Amino acid sequence: GTLVTPTFTFAHEAEDNPVIDPAVDRSEMGILTETVRLHSQARRSTAFRHSFAAIGRRATVITDIDTSLSAFDLRSSFGVMLALNTQVLLMGVTYSSSTSHHFAEFISDVPYRQTLPLTVRVRASDGTVHELPMTDYQPKSEGGSYYGARGPDFNRLGKILEDRGSVKTTFIGNAAVRRFSMRDLIDLAQVEVEKDYNVFR
Repeated sequence: GTLVTPTFTFAHEAEDNPVIDPAVDRSEMGILTETVRLHSQARRSTAFRHSFAAIGRRATVITDIDTSLSAFDLRSSFGVMLALNTQVLLMGVTYSSSTSHHFAEFISDVPYRQTLPLTVRVRASDGTVHELPMTDYQPKSEGGSYYGARGPDFNRLGKILEDRGSVKTTFIGNAAVRRFSMRDLIDLAQVEVEKDYNVFR
């Protein structure tokens, strides 16, 4: 199998002219993700914010993607994981921490989010810095928040998944652990968004 962890880095957003350095930028998604990133066999994708580290036989195909695409494009790491029927594991967090739900928003083409073209400086493995086109996915509102008084509520869709028996749950110590198929989430989201595109909010 292949282990994939999010190694998202948000610190660069506050910088005027950031340089993305996949070899050095720390994961801001917790110690487990940083441990995977630092593993000697790990491969890491290059992204403005939403990079992944992967270990295993599918690591290269998941991380070696076109950096100009949105992180949530069907040809991105998320898209490859969807095609591979990836299992999502939430350890000690609720669905509100599930970036796979943002992927579901992208696939469902919700009207309150948009893609934005960027030009980003990236440090290559040889130390040189190059400008690369990238695409970000953000709310359509000033300041990066959702329109109006609505905020994200991914637990709504998570509860529907659980009610359908599509989520396996257990505990590790005091931490609740949930596992579900990314494909089940995307399939459900596309049905529910036709009823109410605010199902994510």
